[in-house]
Amino acid sequence: MPLALVTGPANSGKTGELLDRFTGALAREPVLVLPTSADVRRFEEELLARRPVAVGGRILTFGRLFESVAQAVGAVTPPALSAHQRDAVLAVVAREAPLEALAGPARRRGFAAALGGFVDEAQAARLTPAELAVRLRGVAARGAGDGGYLRELAVLCERYAARVAKLGRADAHDLAGAAIDGLTADPAAWGGRPVFLYGFDDLTYEQLALVEGLSRAAEVVVALVHEPGRACLVARERLLARLQSLGAEHAETLPPHEGPGLLSHLERGFLALDAPRREPGEGLVLLEASGERNEVEQVGAEIASLLRAGAAPEDMAVIVRAPEAHAALIEQVFASYGIPAAIDAQMPFGRTVLGRGLVALLRAALVTRSAADLVAYLRTPGRAATPNAVDRLERDVRVERRETVDEAEEAWLAEERRELWELRALREAAAQGPAALVERVAELARDMFEWARRRQAPVLDRAARRDQLASEQAGRALAELAELCAADPGLAPDAAGLAELLDTLAVWRSGGDPTGCVEVMSPYRARARRYPHVFVLSLQEGEFPRRGSDDPFLTESERVACGLPQRADQRDEERYLFYSAISRALRRLHLSWRGADDDGRELARSFFVDDVLDLLTEDAEGELVRRKSLSDTVFEPARAPTELELARSLAAWERTEAPAALGAGPALSERLAARLARARERADFLPGDLVVDVVREDFAQRGVFGASSLESYAECPFRYFVGHELRPRPLRPDDDALARGGLLHRALELVYEECRGVTAETVEAVVARAREILAEQAEGGAMAPVTPAARATYRRMESDLIRFIRHDARQPVGLPVHTLEAAFGGREGDEHPALELGEGVRLHGNIDRVDGTDGGNAFIHDYKSGSSVVRGLDFEAQAKLQLPLYMLAVKELWGMRPVGAVYHPLGKQYDAIPRGLLRRPEGELPEELEQFKDTDFADDADFDEQLERARRGGIELAHQIQSGHLGREPLDGACPRWCDLHAICRRDRGAKNPPENGERPPVD
Repeated sequence: MPLALVTGPANSGKTGELLDRFTGALAREPVLVLPTSADVRRFEEELLARRPVAVGGRILTFGRLFESVAQAVGAVTPPALSAHQRDAVLAVVAREAPLEALAGPARRRGFAAALGGFVDEAQAARLTPAELAVRLRGVAARGAGDGGYLRELAVLCERYAARVAKLGRADAHDLAGAAIDGLTADPAAWGGRPVFLYGFDDLTYEQLALVEGLSRAAEVVVALVHEPGRACLVARERLLARLQSLGAEHAETLPPHEGPGLLSHLERGFLALDAPRREPGEGLVLLEASGERNEVEQVGAEIASLLRAGAAPEDMAVIVRAPEAHAALIEQVFASYGIPAAIDAQMPFGRTVLGRGLVALLRAALVTRSAADLVAYLRTPGRAATPNAVDRLERDVRVERRETVDEAEEAWLAEERRELWELRALREAAAQGPAALVERVAELARDMFEWARRRQAPVLDRAARRDQLASEQAGRALAELAELCAADPGLAPDAAGLAELLDTLAVWRSGGDPTGCVEVMSPYRARARRYPHVFVLSLQEGEFPRRGSDDPFLTESERVACGLPQRADQRDEERYLFYSAISRALRRLHLSWRGADDDGRELARSFFVDDVLDLLTEDAEGELVRRKSLSDTVFEPARAPTELELARSLAAWERTEAPAALGAGPALSERLAARLARARERADFLPGDLVVDVVREDFAQRGVFGASSLESYAECPFRYFVGHELRPRPLRPDDDALARGGLLHRALELVYEECRGVTAETVEAVVARAREILAEQAEGGAMAPVTPAARATYRRMESDLIRFIRHDARQPVGLPVHTLEAAFGGREGDEHPALELGEGVRLHGNIDRVDGTDGGNAFIHDYKSGSSVVRGLDFEAQAKLQLPLYMLAVKELWGMRPVGAVYHPLGKQYDAIPRGLLRRPEGELPEELEQFKDTDFADDADFDEQLERARRGGIELAHQIQSGHLGREPLDGACPRWCDLHAICRRDRGAKNPPENGERPPVD
């Protein structure tokens, strides 16, 4: 029987023509073949709408057609490998093959998948892996390419074929070949059932062979998008030529749809020669955005507006050239607008909630055995009684530096008193072998979705259904892998390989019926259906049209020499896909692109947009384009807005139909207007002085201050308030510098308490004892030298400690150690009460070391773990009050005469000169004081005056704290680079002290 063609451009009625032929042949049990299962579902709906009772026909995909033909002709093949099983075989083949030229690429993630695509294309061209290997060697022998590279590629193909044969399995192409051979031998076995094909842009040699065989056994009709002379349809010429080479005859050429509307004009005029220009109408909207998120938000706002106007979600399609690249952002933004979306894209299982948890569990139990992975697993829904329990564990792990899973599990058991049976289950399965481990992980993958919903019987929303689908897909893939491993244990990955497989396993974002959803799809998926509203996103140069990509393995000449089909011209393919996209709209077409990226850099839009504008009048662009800059905020009330969103959205709402959007009637209510105004005022209000009476009273009553607190306030009042009053607790251990400094202080205190000073004669003994004391203090703590990083830190501390002791022995001040950790302030255990500075202000503190004698001279040492310290000349400029105030305390509380106070830079490895303020002695400097810089000395009058200025400065700062003044006023008006509070203080780092707010905004 002849092979017939029904051709015509888009919207010419090919769908109706083919359905009419299909329904007219129902008595002969016809078959309608479509590209995807989603197309099958849609055509079934359309067929039932035309004919409520349709008995006798089948609508299926090409894969199902091969199965039907194989069944009809009685073809028998071994059980077929699933796609996941095939990938597992390819991965082992690539790992075990003796490779040189391909050794590097074979170790990279994705090589096995690329090899699978290459072998799959060869099989679709009716070349078995063994035949492909022979041809590759022939090309190598003729010197047409890299001989070693091609021979190794041939080895991989042969090893794959041998491994599949050893398993006693086949694959989908073996079934296809058996079906074709059986049909060729016995065409009558098909029973004369008519076959109709619709929506295909190209067919493989394998599919063409089946079409040719069916055309000898029954009526075969192929509907094809084609119109002579159309530049946008050149990509379909190859399929037409192939079908004609099989003897296809034109059964009918459908005329184009010549409608009066703008959308019909775009379909007929796109890339057509001498196409006329016309005035733009309501059928086309052009959207320009700044930044990827801004673009999706703008499209989301348009969709939300259409939904409010009464449009159904299934009336809208969002077409993206590469949905996988934008799916996560589209899903997030659409969810924030309350837009139900079905996204036709895959994602790695490791990026799902359940996938992250399962991968983390596997890594914690058998791979990294790290506490961090266990915490990540416990974040999986259903694994902890409350999120607070995991928060407590994470804080314990981070702050206490628990690194192993055993340490974290011990802390969990102590707090929650519940065993983590999953760890034990995986370890027991791993002990039984890799195959048992795969099977156990498959069970966990299937069960994890149910854990958080046991005994609840909840109605699942779309997000939950997506997680359920991901869980089912991962469980099914692992179960198939476990089945394969049972037949060949050598195919089982180890724990690390299994974790990587799970992390990269592709699962579908959406599944099931997309009814009630806005569909997000590629242009290929959109070909077989039309929608009232179509949005084409990301029309950027390089994205749509997409740049062509080369075959990952062969050059074009090598492909031809191996018998593989020539690759289609990428430019022709992109023109056809855009033509398909713009011809899907029935009522309105939205074209969207980004004029700039998130950093404001200009981006080039797709030249397809210019092709569309060439069909309109010259001033159409200014009339049609809707632009959104980065400063514009799109807000739709699909979810409960935050105050900040309300504040940022007020200006936009006042310009638009905010009352209608909220359903609040024709006028914005006074209550809403007042709330928006207050929200905007609060969002604009900057941090400033204390205003709450009870808090101001508390500050006013404070009378005792620490020297370090006063210094912190002088550096920046706002930073002082955050650090001293709010005291946020970071979810991490103390900085190494802080921990190192604390340990050094403690070690020095114990060393000098035991040795009471160091001389040239005792220095070696003191150094030896210092080593022992440091080791004792570090044992069991965060600084214990048990890891490479901790050992490096410990050695640095040890070096700092010994360097200071040797320095102290060489250049003594000449005074004995008087007091260590000299505390004053009136707290329990303090040697003296707080120092009275005056005007109701008192000082407390803790002096590292005081050298001197009762009633005599006193010299103060303050240890700094860093490598830089402040010289006495700069004390006032840098608001360093600690040493002057400590000298006042020694004078007035201990009754000693202060002769100096210095900071010791313990962390400075070379030329570690202490700096500070010293009383200049009469005459020449004694030898023991020559270690200090001359600029650190002051005459008696200047020395005493500096102490008094420090007293007055401390009193003034204390009074400012008591008044509740907490301005954003960094010292010298410049925020230091190390400050990390700018996100909450919102001060421009380049500006001098700005004026603070006046009145506090009202509070609801």
